Amino acid sequence: MTEYYYKYREKLNIPPCVMALGFFDGIHVGHRELLSRARRRADELSLPLGVFTFASDSKIKAGTPRIYSDRQKAEILSELGVDFIIFADFNSVRLMSDLSFAQTVLADDFNVKCAVCGYNYRFGLGASGNANDLEIMLSECGVECIVCEKLEYFGWYVSTSLIREFLSHGNVFAANKFLGEPLRIGGTVTSGNGVGHSLGYPTINTACPSPSLLKYGVYASAVRIGDKIYKALTNVGICPTFTERKEHLETYILNFEGDLYGKNVTVYLLDFIREEKKFSTEKELIMQINIDKNTVLHEIGDYVWEQIGQKLQ
Repeated sequence: MTEYYYKYREKLNIPPCVMALGFFDGIHVGHRELLSRARRRADELSLPLGVFTFASDSKIKAGTPRIYSDRQKAEILSELGVDFIIFADFNSVRLMSDLSFAQTVLADDFNVKCAVCGYNYRFGLGASGNANDLEIMLSECGVECIVCEKLEYFGWYVSTSLIREFLSHGNVFAANKFLGEPLRIGGTVTSGNGVGHSLGYPTINTACPSPSLLKYGVYASAVRIGDKIYKALTNVGICPTFTERKEHLETYILNFEGDLYGKNVTVYLLDFIREEKKFSTEKELIMQINIDKNTVLHEIGDYVWEQIGQKLQ
């Protein structure tokens, strides 16, 4: 998928297109419905589908933990059929009027023939423009606009803030339902302190997503290595039993042998098992790891493993 980086009034040579608009952090089931609708319209018009968004480190809702990095966001959008993505420089457009954004940027600069957004989409200086305004402004220059309605799921209105709330309390199973797939955390395997290997449970270490996004604790997880999926245990936190370290993921992969240092892997969190704790002795820690392993193998219900089914194949 092609990625563009836009600053105000740059010419990116975008072909006539359908453009989905939004921040798309998490790319939840509401976003997926919007993108599906945009993909259908693009196919009807025989046009490419693009996404206009902002980088995860932009000042939009500054201080809010991000679910996915730009790389992960682009990866998932590509899987969902998006042809190109535009990461806009927020500082270059934040003082732009709503009318200028709609007609100058979308219609003129990006050659948009149909824009697709959510019911709560805001744009322009001070977020002054709303989805209804966008529809009116674009119609004045012959551009179609599709506004997707609020989506209710399991009796809740779908939102990224709700998913963050689930994750902060360790309810990753519920979060995954609203995300539409298991939460994925990609990264390069780095060296740890070797404690897991010395205890007979070698682990891989990867970086955490945004600080404070996830509840510290042990999770049932899955790890993709190449084209294979392995059951695993993942500890999210600082590993307080030994020398405390920076917040990270430490994953024990069941029934796997091999050296993964320096390689990129994807860890999928599936269900919360218990909170992270400090153990008095190594023996106590080993006993708990055995309990956690048996929980993953025998007590975590099939409903959890169904999450990784076709979605991870």
